Amino acid sequence: MEMVFITRKKFYTAAAIILLVLIFASQLLANGSIKGLVLDRATRQPLPGANIRVLETSLGAVSGFDGRFVIAQISDGMYAVEATLLGYQAQRIENKFIIAGAALEVNFELTEVAIPLNEIIVTPGHFTIMQNEPAVRQALTREEIQAIPHFGEDIYRAVQRLPGISGNDFSAKFTV
Repeated sequence: MEMVFITRKKFYTAAAIILLVLIFASQLLANGSIKGLVLDRATRQPLPGANIRVLETSLGAVSGFDGRFVIAQISDGMYAVEATLLGYQAQRIENKFIIAGAALEVNFELTEVAIPLNEIIVTPGHFTIMQNEPAVRQALTREEIQAIPHFGEDIYRAVQRLPGISGNDFSAKFTV
């Protein structure tokens, strides 16, 4: 049978750790929290990315992919909570009382709204397609085309590299 001895240093270290854990746990229990869900009012689908904040504090959260959120470490008291999301009307819930150690459930149903835009004015303008000066002629030899990295075997990609030519990777069409 082995004898296990605990030195004073180990005892005091363990006691300090236990004391810190108890202090931290009591702080967690001394504050309340708000949890809940953010839904689209029409479709009843969860809304990820909604901002939820406790007004007149610096506390807040963002809803997850399932629309759920948690705001912890809220001191006792009466608060207003607001949920906002771009493209939706903000919703505020007033007079929610937070109690130490309790989790208050607050659910939001946001209504979709159109985002107003400023006025756009379109006026005719003057521009020229053909200029008075002749354009510089562009030509590529077979060797130059084959020397272009990643394009030597594809004539369409090589032509798209010329000045004044545009195209994309989804089609062989190009525009001059």
